[in-house]
Amino acid sequence: MSHYLHFRDPSRRGLSATRGDERLMGKDKIVGVHEGSDAAAVPQSVLEKKCVVEFLLAGKPVVVMYDPKSGTPVVFGAVLEGRRLSFRASKHGRRVLVQDIGTGSLWSVLEGTAITGPLRGKRLEPVPYFYSFWYAWSAYRPETRIVSD
Repeated sequence: MSHYLHFRDPSRRGLSATRGDERLMGKDKIVGVHEGSDAAAVPQSVLEKKCVVEFLLAGKPVVVMYDPKSGTPVVFGAVLEGRRLSFRASKHGRRVLVQDIGTGSLWSVLEGTAITGPLRGKRLEPVPYFYSFWYAWSAYRPETRIVSD
């Protein structure tokens, strides 16, 4: 019997048949971040719809940005030079950029760098993250909260 028999079954976790944390499907991809005892996961399905998700991690504002063209998520601190920024997705032709609401500056999703506006040339601080299946992340971080807004 193949050990990979159930691998593509989205309801299964990894190679085993265990159920694990059922708040999401085991094979749902997530962006996981943690600082100290605070852990959060943003499902890829949410990012595909919104491209930008903001929340607090250990009391610090963070933003998860998603580039739909490459399917790549990235995470940044949402504070620049002591000022908290708030973001929204902004479509420009076939490209998705992120705009900060306060200044109107447009940001490169993958680089976290302002490319137009008053903050042009400024760069957000990258935040370490994990891009993985839910079953794997939740096994190591069972206290994780799921962020969908």
